[in-house]
Amino acid sequence: MRNSEFRIPHSAFRIMTSNIYRHVRTGEQIKISAAAYNAMLDAAQRTSNRPVHPSATAQNRDALFVHVVNDTDKFLSCYSVVGLGEPVAVPGDDNFNGSIVFRGVVPTADHEGKFAVIQQGAEVGDVVRACLNGLTFAYIKGEQNNQDVTEQNFCNVCADDTDYLVFSNSGAQVIWYKKESRVGVIRIGGGGGDGSSILTGIISNTNNAGATTIMVQTTDKEEIEVKVPYPSDFNGSKSGQSCRYYKDGNDWILLDLPCNNS
Repeated sequence: MRNSEFRIPHSAFRIMTSNIYRHVRTGEQIKISAAAYNAMLDAAQRTSNRPVHPSATAQNRDALFVHVVNDTDKFLSCYSVVGLGEPVAVPGDDNFNGSIVFRGVVPTADHEGKFAVIQQGAEVGDVVRACLNGLTFAYIKGEQNNQDVTEQNFCNVCADDTDYLVFSNSGAQVIWYKKESRVGVIRIGGGGGDGSSILTGIISNTNNAGATTIMVQTTDKEEIEVKVPYPSDFNGSKSGQSCRYYKDGNDWILLDLPCNNS
């Protein structure tokens, strides 16, 4: 068949070459096709389900951010602390869209190690980004029970307080702190058996090889029992020797004996 004997109708050609994403000119009446409208909804849904990451210029690229809804009954300023409540929706719920959104609540003692620092102001009911793991600014109290505790290297939630964390012997690691303004840079999720921070203490008794537990004095001058994970490999320890340990559930676990102070 010769080319002159086969022609595409002009109407069909217009359909084949139409662009549903064509920009609208100034003053032109907007006509949105079903295909274009559905494509916009699909794009919006993909954006909503995408993991939340801050821009490289404004926020820490290595931090993990999640969404939280302000469920505290009060306005929260930027870098406020919230305890992590239950997710707003889970798989199987009618309103579940694939995203994880926590309820941000006023912290209690039960939220130690289960908190996030929000990255923008939030009215009641607002859904905002919050740092769950990694580096972030935070406000930290440097005193507890009228005593200066800024020599401690970690911080944790302060019960019933969304404005401040408080220095502690466990929790998020304090990288930098300015005492005058109470502003600090912290690293949430320090590592250890369950993601808790690695702590340093002083062994308070002499232990023979093969011991299953040792007694350790914390930076708060408290005596705690620390389990030896592999007793058959433990060569013993001396009173006054430094050690490192971490929290695994309800137990303190020995990590290593980095140096000998005896």
